[in-house]
Amino acid sequence: MKKHLLSFLLAMFSVMMAWANVYDGFTIRDMKFMITSENPNIVSFMGFVNDPDHPIVIPSTVVIPSIVTDYGGREYTVGSIGARAFLTCSDVTSITIPDGVTSIGPYAFSLCTSLKSVNIPDGVTIIDERAFAECSSLESITIPEGVKTVGEHAFASCTSLKSLAFPSSLTTIGEDALYGLKSLESVTVGKGNANFSSNDGVLFDKAGTTLLLYPQSKPDVQYAIPHGVKSFKMFAFKDTKVKSLILPSTMTSIDIYAFSGCSSLVSISIPASITSIGQGVFDECSSLASITIPSSVTSIGPYAFYGCVSLTSITIPSKVTDIGMGFFKNCTNLKDIYCYADPAATIWPADTGIDDNNYSVKFHVADAAAWAETFSNQPVTFVGDLGHYFVKDSLRYRVLTQGIASASQRRAGVGNTVELAGRETLPAGAVEIPSTVSYDGVDYSVTSIGDNAFTNCSDLTSVIIPSSVTNIEDGAFEGCTSMTDVYCNADPAQLTWNPDAQSFMNDKETKFHVEDASAWASFADENSSVTIVGDLEEITEIKAVTTTTADQTTNGAWYTLTGMLLEGEPTAPGIYVKDGKRIAIR
Repeated sequence: MKKHLLSFLLAMFSVMMAWANVYDGFTIRDMKFMITSENPNIVSFMGFVNDPDHPIVIPSTVVIPSIVTDYGGREYTVGSIGARAFLTCSDVTSITIPDGVTSIGPYAFSLCTSLKSVNIPDGVTIIDERAFAECSSLESITIPEGVKTVGEHAFASCTSLKSLAFPSSLTTIGEDALYGLKSLESVTVGKGNANFSSNDGVLFDKAGTTLLLYPQSKPDVQYAIPHGVKSFKMFAFKDTKVKSLILPSTMTSIDIYAFSGCSSLVSISIPASITSIGQGVFDECSSLASITIPSSVTSIGPYAFYGCVSLTSITIPSKVTDIGMGFFKNCTNLKDIYCYADPAATIWPADTGIDDNNYSVKFHVADAAAWAETFSNQPVTFVGDLGHYFVKDSLRYRVLTQGIASASQRRAGVGNTVELAGRETLPAGAVEIPSTVSYDGVDYSVTSIGDNAFTNCSDLTSVIIPSSVTNIEDGAFEGCTSMTDVYCNADPAQLTWNPDAQSFMNDKETKFHVEDASAWASFADENSSVTIVGDLEEITEIKAVTTTTADQTTNGAWYTLTGMLLEGEPTAPGIYVKDGKRIAIR
């Protein structure tokens, strides 16, 4: 009995010693290694000795050996980089990982803020969570074929990383693995990957139906999301530099925080297929000055437009029945809300965020009394004039007068006047304000440009003001920082132009084109940055012509500002080009 007991104890001792050896470690040249296997002999590199009594200087260039020998002369292969091996080694600039390593542990290189290059060898299959997080100097890294897993936050806040190329072997990208890569311009995926794909440097799932990441520093000014995309991953466009976005008709909803922090975004085209806008979708889109919510939308999530400080007006379509809290929060320049929703059928939160604006917002509705109770405690001025607005060619007009009984007089525009009150989409380039506009069988004369009508239209380069305009309100062109030319056909003696409406003047010298420069002398005195140019001409005889895109040019030919050749002379008011000169036709 004693013999069997002794044998059992010896066996257990052998097992315990073997277990201890597997997890035992040793130090070679100030490098710590932990034994992870005795058969074969494999160790994990665990970092450098941390002894306050014997401080060492970690070199800026580190080469991890592939084979190490312990005190007993046994050789071990370095098979992994252990957890926190280089954590906060802020002076290390370059690391060479040997062949034979198959995994890079959690936080292995996290906060190596001077690390510029690292060689990941073939054979590595796992890059664990936060392995390279906050390596703020890392500009590029090669992820070899064979890597299957990139852990959570693996490359988070690698703010200098410009490109990433994932191999075809990759199966998993952890949550927020690519979060905060503010210099990233492109993500590519190896051909044949079964789980992910890339298109023009943008990361998608394999099917191309979910957009996973749009690189923050991708240089595109405009991006059209490919047809077939149905959804975005949360924060897919966060902090990107894109200015204009076009969404495909294959989408039915915009996921939460999709465009959060897109401070350069000034316009977005939302298709009629969209039925819901999620929480915080346009959070802190500080340059978004205009947006059209399609009539198909039925719900708008909480804080959807939080911090959209350039937004001056917004339209809520009639099918909306659910509005989340803080919808208008920190929209500090919001002045007009055009609401077609039914107050009896719409769920409105107690906190819409309107009270953050510190002034009275005009809430345009059909029946002001029906909405008074909903917003009784908020600084909203109800205006029951929604029936007086209409939209034509993306411009919003407000009817000023309409009361002529004669149909012939209405068709002629006699007595029917409108104010250009705003725009449904953000215009770019040259915009011509028409002298007359037709709606529902009635012709109206455009006599006024309303306050903030073109506020923050930063891509607007020129505007044509027709002779019918006699009034221009405050801030009509405020924030139009690219405006270089104003073609004004208005009569200076009849025009009421508030000085605040002239705020399109910018650091560039604006050319103010008129027919008689001397008649605008007082205007020039008030606007030193304006150059008055008396170059507008008028022709009196117009022939009926049609346009063509003919390639050949001839002397005396007429062109539109976009370069289209006319067959003959213009038939409509506007600015045209003839013999290299711009000519205004009234």
